[in-house]
This record gives sequence, structure tokens and C-alpha cells, in this order.
Amino acid sequence: MRALCFAASLFVSLAGAPATWAQSADAGREDWSPVSWLSPVRVQDRAVWRSPLDQSAWRVGAFAGYYHHGAYRTIAFQPWRARGLDTSGRIFAANAVLTVFEAPRLPLALELDVTLAAHSGPRNFGEIAVAPALRWSWFPWSRYVHTTFRTAIVGLSYTTRESPLEAMDTEKGRTRRLLNHALIEWTFAPTQDSPWEAFVRLHHRSGVYGRMGGVKGGSNYVAIGVRSQL
Repeated sequence: MRALCFAASLFVSLAGAPATWAQSADAGREDWSPVSWLSPVRVQDRAVWRSPLDQSAWRVGAFAGYYHHGAYRTIAFQPWRARGLDTSGRIFAANAVLTVFEAPRLPLALELDVTLAAHSGPRNFGEIAVAPALRWSWFPWSRYVHTTFRTAIVGLSYTTRESPLEAMDTEKGRTRRLLNHALIEWTFAPTQDSPWEAFVRLHHRSGVYGRMGGVKGGSNYVAIGVRSQL
């Protein structure tokens, strides 16, 4: 008899589960997060492709910083081992970010990062850099300070002149104007709805271990900046 009662109870529970799941899915369609009680973030219910003509898909801003002789991975993941800033090399840049794609039910977006920069120091020159970047927009503390992480590992950077500082950090002092562009960035805003965000950025150029023009090594700038949604 107990077994029969247990089976009946299990059947009723399973029969009602789909409706419960459906209601939960409907309730979370607009607002969903991996751990909603920690930091709810709004995400898209379905994949969304954004047009460059959509003004709200753009963020524009500027950043400035100093040259850093440390290796890209060291600065990003072991900053206590980095050799420090070189204030003789400076970067001043205008930056635009286009949101291209928003993943369904995940705080993940694909963006296009475009930078126009002026470098000053031992040699003055300009730079244009373009890279597709991924933005992750959920962290447990984002309820208090909305934080996102952006990174790009494959892009293109072209400078109007070769950088002598960059040559100091490459094998045999070899460099060239066209190199790979990568970036790591943390952004901070009061809320997810804020049109403004401040950020800390690692701006990188390299020859991808000699695959571009035989350049092994590269240059790094550590910068801070601010952006606003159009």
C-alpha cells in the first residue's frame, strides 16, 4: 500500500512539473541570470543581431595610458610580476564599440571594437586598431557595481610609424606597422541601465609568435577610459 501511495504521489508530481517548468520559463523570459538571487541581469530570450544603423548599439568614448614593458599574459594574469610602466610612452585614443550579436539567455555579446590612437614618446605616430571582442556581463557583485569583462585575441593594428618602444620588447628588435591586435578590459557602471561605463584596458600589439612578419613579442599599454551609449 505504501508503495502504491508513493507511486501515485510521484505520478502527480511529474504530471504537474511541465506546467511548473513552463511557468518558470515564461516568468524568466525577460529577466534571467545564472544565479538570479545573487545578481539579476537582463538578457535576450533569443539571439539578436544588431544593425550598425541602430544608434543604441554603439558606445563611444576615449582612453589614455602608459606603455608597459611586461609581457601581455604577465600584465593580465600576474601583474605583481610585471616590470612596471614606462611613462615615456603614452597613448591617447578615441574608441567605439558596436554590439553585433547578443546570445540567447546568456549574458554574452559579440562586439566590434574600433580604436583611433595617437602615440607620443620617443616617437610620435598614429594607430588604427580593429578587433571582434566578447563581452561577459554577469558577476555576483554586479548588483552593487555592474561589471563586465571584454576580451579580443585576434584583430589588426596598423601604425603610421614603427614604435621604438615596441622594438625593445621584440626578438632582435624586429617590428612592423601591421600587427595583430588584442585587448583585455574590465568595465564598471552604477547599474546595467547606465549609459556610462568606466573601464581599465590592456591594449596590445604583437606578431603572434612570429606569424606576422616574423615579429616575436609586442607592445602593451595599460589605460583607463570612459564610454557612453549613443
